[in-house]
Amino acid sequence: MEPCAMEPCAMEPCAMEARALVAWLEGEEELDLDAWRHRIVCGRRPAVPFGRRTDLTDQLEMLAEGFVGECALVWLHAALNVALRRGVQSDRNTRRFLALWQEHADLLLELLDARWLISACDSFADVHPDPDQAALAASASFLVNTVKLYETERQGAPGAAPAPPFPAAVSFRELFDGLTTFLPERGDMVANLVVRLEAATARALRRPGPFPVVAALLRELVNRLLGQGSVFQRARPLARFPWPAALAPLPPLPPPVAPCGSPRPLFIAAPSADAPGWLLLHDGSRLARGFHLGRLASGQALADGLARRGLVARGWVNEASALEAQLAAAPGPVRLLVLDAAGLRSDGERCRALRQVCLQARRSGVATAVIQAGALWDDWEPFERAFLSHGALADAPERLVPLQVEDPALLLFEELFASFEPPGLDRLPLAVVDSPDPGLASSLQRFAGEAAAPLRTMTAAALDRLRRHVPMASTPAAAWPRLLRAADLPRASLWLGDRSSALLAALCAEAAIAVPPGATAAALALVQRYGLEDRALLPADWGPGDPAATQALLADRAAAWDAATRDRLRQRRRQARAAIEVMLDSLAHLAGVSPPASPINMPPLTEDPRP
Repeated sequence: MEPCAMEPCAMEPCAMEARALVAWLEGEEELDLDAWRHRIVCGRRPAVPFGRRTDLTDQLEMLAEGFVGECALVWLHAALNVALRRGVQSDRNTRRFLALWQEHADLLLELLDARWLISACDSFADVHPDPDQAALAASASFLVNTVKLYETERQGAPGAAPAPPFPAAVSFRELFDGLTTFLPERGDMVANLVVRLEAATARALRRPGPFPVVAALLRELVNRLLGQGSVFQRARPLARFPWPAALAPLPPLPPPVAPCGSPRPLFIAAPSADAPGWLLLHDGSRLARGFHLGRLASGQALADGLARRGLVARGWVNEASALEAQLAAAPGPVRLLVLDAAGLRSDGERCRALRQVCLQARRSGVATAVIQAGALWDDWEPFERAFLSHGALADAPERLVPLQVEDPALLLFEELFASFEPPGLDRLPLAVVDSPDPGLASSLQRFAGEAAAPLRTMTAAALDRLRRHVPMASTPAAAWPRLLRAADLPRASLWLGDRSSALLAALCAEAAIAVPPGATAAALALVQRYGLEDRALLPADWGPGDPAATQALLADRAAAWDAATRDRLRQRRRQARAAIEVMLDSLAHLAGVSPPASPINMPPLTEDPRP
């Protein structure tokens, strides 16, 4: 299949994407799974999909409503499950389903909720070529669905309070067919069950050969049952023979390896071969071991904005060795290389390597632009000097455009959260996102555990580090580290942390933010740009040592975000959106695609633009 451009995000379940999925499910051509992995599903406010549509396209559009704000790969996974249930090209889609899990289990295990993990087990039970694996998958589905059935019955009549767990009046007696009641204060049934599951799945995971996806699925589902408010969690404090609060987490799973810059398609229809294109240099989402919500949103917003201006995304480059191959493989002219310099510093091998890629692009006649989104100019100046110190760039400075703007991810987050309400869940008072600094990340993790607050991070590498730092069995279920998802952001009234892209997304979701002392320059710059020093910056004596006092302080800070504050922040975000649109116009102009809607008017590099 030939490369093609992504349509601009229309902020409703994308009919083009649904049609592309149906064409893929019913056809022989292949989609680029890695491209779907690095895409966010856009749409109207999310809803819990319910019911069955006769038309497959309608069914997939309905399912998309349940994945608004999520990684598009989980929607593709749902589409495969639907196709297998309906017998659509069963052999071909079975191979696709098995390959999807072998290549992308690292992400699917993190991002799929229990409903879709069970659906995956059902599909493995139906189509797995190994009958032992199919039986294990059916057993996992039976276990979780049994708990679902029990928890549904326990809810009782509509409006009635659930029965208390294991009331003292329950005595030892027969239930049916020789089964007797389980008494937590006397029995070891659950403890033995968990030990056996741990041992059996651990043996499977140590076995050589392909990754044992079904065993990993079972472990993940058991951990969800043990820590998510089910009968297992309610009974554990009463048990004489306690069972672990969780099985040990899986070792880090390697992300799939895609050829750097491989411009394979999202859709079947390709753009005109002579359409001008651009390349992204330093793709933060792919460099973050396969997933980073902030950089993913930034790259998607950049691609959508340039597509609206007639410039087609032709792929990405993360190393110098890939540039020539990318330029040769592109089906149309590549006019522009955009370096996303977020998080880079001027002193380091990575900066020098990227400078060589820029010089190589210039020698090939490709204009180069550098975006340093949302960072302090103090960080930018030495970085830019390092680029301009080479004569090939200094000879033609108009071909290198340094653009200092808000993170382009703002465009996507603003549209996404305009009507975003997580279905059926109350807003939490507090959630925590970690820090790139390991010491501060440790303090934030400790506080989240003491406050039983959700803890999120932005990268798979940070997730591995946080999970190694504190055992799962000693961590409240709510505070077990997970990757940040867009759906998390509106669910908390205040976000505490030190990830600038997460804090920006929280502002777009109308949440308050708080930044601890010692935060990164990017987080502090965000606070300064939005004039939130008095509301967002925490005092030096904050900390996990006195979680009650810190929680009270954060509650006071959240209460201080009154209507006037929110109105002022909306106005500031509107200004930032306008600046990003000017930047996109400038990039299109630099690529010779269209005249800029507004003149390129960036402050000199030696001038500090802050008031």
